[in-house]
Amino acid sequence: MRELKHNGELKAAACHHLNDVGPKGLLGSMSSYGEDFDTRMKIFEERDYTLAESINYVFPDPVEAVLNFAIGEGSPAPDRGSRKNVFNPDFNEIGLCLGAHSTQDYMNVLIFKGKDHSGSGLIPKATATGTYNKDFNKKALLRHNMYRRMHQVPCLVLDETLAIAAQTWAN
Repeated sequence: MRELKHNGELKAAACHHLNDVGPKGLLGSMSSYGEDFDTRMKIFEERDYTLAESINYVFPDPVEAVLNFAIGEGSPAPDRGSRKNVFNPDFNEIGLCLGAHSTQDYMNVLIFKGKDHSGSGLIPKATATGTYNKDFNKKALLRHNMYRRMHQVPCLVLDETLAIAAQTWAN
């Protein structure tokens, strides 16, 4: 099994899905606006690779989440497709997003990228990035919500527009 390299654009796509469905308590790959994984990935242009997505709802720790995907537990897919994605030798890049989910506590979204033997696939378009640190904000929110749950207080949801405005004002 080869090493999976981090891909920031795949992570952004994974986080976009998590931030869309997590606060609404939705499960699976379907977005809140009715788009399946393939449709959501239309933000990418045709090229020579393929994409796959795995989702589970356990473990807030990234290492534990990936191990859980490898074992295949905690996935809503009875065929353990997540396990197949983790061990697929054709996948060589990954985007991972872990965060809060309103009904499941946590949600983990992994998007894999790899060679497409059919000659068709997807390649990312350039995406704009904010000036604030998304990773730090998400980790801080996750930790903050862990303590809120300990005290039976509802979880907070990150508002990226507000976070960017706050960072701009702070700068």
